Amino acid sequence: MYADYEFYVTRFLAGSEPMIPAEDYERYEAQAEDVIRYASQNRSESYEGDEVKRCACELAELLCGAARASQAASDAGGSGLLSSYNNDGLQASFAVQESDYTAEGIRKKKAEIIRKHLLWTGLLYRGAAYD
Repeated sequence: MYADYEFYVTRFLAGSEPMIPAEDYERYEAQAEDVIRYASQNRSESYEGDEVKRCACELAELLCGAARASQAASDAGGSGLLSSYNNDGLQASFAVQESDYTAEGIRKKKAEIIRKHLLWTGLLYRGAAYD
């Protein structure tokens, strides 16, 4: 685990209200770890700075938000975020293409978060390393 719940609440959020409940945090953080390991070609394990921890926290929030949006859309009987609803004729419109929580939106947001936190750490370097 890169960042435990205590780090998430005290250091990453710095007193803000947590988006992820304590009982769900480990699941989303584990998913975030997989994303970071893939992006860093498994070099993130040995990195000791807070950048990886902050990246894991932000990715976990993205993944939690995506899961909640998907569940809300499913509960509403649609396939995206509800953009309008008319109870006169019982119509609902879903804004799938406008969401950060589409497959494409999530992919772009993950890449943005990874670059934001890990770009200057050397973990994203794709060239040859000479020892």
